[in-house]
Amino acid sequence: MTQKNQFIPWEVVSKDLQDFALDLIANDFAFNLAKNICEENSAENSPKQSDDEFNIKDLLS
Repeated sequence: MTQKNQFIPWEVVSKDLQDFALDLIANDFAFNLAKNICEENSAENSPKQSDDEFNIKDLLS
């Protein structure tokens, strides 16, 4: 027997549970936004390897 996803109408969910769900969504969004900004900044600020420098990965391959 398979179980279908059942959705509860938002209007019947308690106000406290609605607030909790919205806080989780907002926190997840803020975390992912901050993570993406940090990754972009670290990629922009990382030192670029010049052609005459060797990479340890080159030695291992």
